[in-house]
Amino acid sequence: MKWSVMAVLFAACLVTMGCHPEKPEPKRDANVKPSAPVAEHAPHVMDIGDVEAGVWIEVTIDESSRGSGVVVEDQQSRRERMVMSTADLTAAPESLAAAVRVNADSVIQYAERLVLLRGALLVEQREVARFAVLFGRDATEIAHPEGVIAERMFTVDILDPVREAGESVLVHAEAEALLLPPEADLSAMDVMDVMTDAKDMTRILSNPLRVNWKTEGGM
Repeated sequence: MKWSVMAVLFAACLVTMGCHPEKPEPKRDANVKPSAPVAEHAPHVMDIGDVEAGVWIEVTIDESSRGSGVVVEDQQSRRERMVMSTADLTAAPESLAAAVRVNADSVIQYAERLVLLRGALLVEQREVARFAVLFGRDATEIAHPEGVIAERMFTVDILDPVREAGESVLVHAEAEALLLPPEADLSAMDVMDVMTDAKDMTRILSNPLRVNWKTEGGM
């Protein structure tokens, strides 16, 4: 009888007072290290790598020169950037306009620091046009020498230099890219003479444009 009364009292204690026997703590693996606190990432500081990733130049044959005698094939990457262009000339055209497009992504377009590209369109290694383009949130018109094209899209007639270069001709653009310091003021400077630190300079190459003469009797 005594034991029955004690059992009833113990059960009542558990129900009314929330008395619970203590559970043993789970065993911890001594080799497991506590997780490190998540580090806060510092804001990204723009560098020349952003320019190399965000600027590209495309060269192809302009729509105005395409037709039955000028067959053009453009190849693009998954990012829809031109990687190769081929033009087969099956008839001698009156002109052959190369279209040059200097492109930049939104990071470069709206950057606080200005990005200057200055370069040339080359037929083989012969310079047929020079250009200078400025990108950035505060980009304005730039002073440039006569004969230097200051447009992001332009065309150049390359028929004569292509004809003189041979039956299969490489056309491409090369540009020097400069990430200018925040205090740069190009309003009264010749952009072809601007310089900056070596770490803020790189070179940008366009896709190749290969022009092949397929006409009877050659060129």
